[in-house]
Amino acid sequence: MKILIADDEKALLNFLERGLRAEGHECFCTSRLHEVSVLARQHAPDVIILDRLFEDEDSLALLEDLRRKVPAAMILLLSALDEVSERVAGLKQGADDYLCKPFDFEELLARIEALARRTKEKGKRKKSSGSKPRWQSAYCVLIGKIVWYFAAGKNSC
Repeated sequence: MKILIADDEKALLNFLERGLRAEGHECFCTSRLHEVSVLARQHAPDVIILDRLFEDEDSLALLEDLRRKVPAAMILLLSALDEVSERVAGLKQGADDYLCKPFDFEELLARIEALARRTKEKGKRKKSSGSKPRWQSAYCVLIGKIVWYFAAGKNSC
């Protein structure tokens, strides 16, 4: 899985990169908020792990832009801001998950796996729906039954 990691704490960034690479993930990293959109567009990651605060900047302002540029990516906000109102704000702005610092690496892995499952389920739903909208399929079945009804010589309802 391709993962973009963005955090201004370089020690944490290196720890996450080493740990996720050891789990078999392909990682792209940055410690600068202004590079996140560019890297996301270049690499089309499956998951973006995004720190909430970069020095004086809040990454919530970037979420809408990320959704436009890489709509399939799942975004996990990672933050020391652990108040319920902060978590709710992050989720309402477009994050798919929110994990508070300090965190356990095993929990982060479990959350990444859950995001990957959601992505696969979303893809399956799109594929299984076919190229026709549901109402069109129902309409074709209805028309087919009416045509069969009249072709069989049954002219009255």
